[in-house]
Amino acid sequence: MFNIMQRLFPTFFALGVFFNFTFGYNLGWRQLATFNLLLPILFVPTAFSSTESPPWLLDKGRFQDAKEALKINRPSKYDVVKELYMVHKTRQKIPVSSFQEKQF
Repeated sequence: MFNIMQRLFPTFFALGVFFNFTFGYNLGWRQLATFNLLLPILFVPTAFSSTESPPWLLDKGRFQDAKEALKINRPSKYDVVKELYMVHKTRQKIPVSSFQEKQF
């Protein structure tokens, strides 16, 4: 869920700018400020209820927690163990430090 919220941030930002420019002229500053506070207040509980990412959990050695976190985002009959194995193998082959050096 947290990953989805990160991906949607530019969309929400653009919609907020659009709303402020479109309706800001007709609304008072209090109504505009109230609207701008509503969406962040609604999304704060989702940030605390979201799980850690399965790759991070695998890096920490928490395999069972990674399996449970991945089950939340997959269909019930999906084999998450196979996917976790592939993620684990991929992350072992590519150290983070070498990836960052190649990227810059």
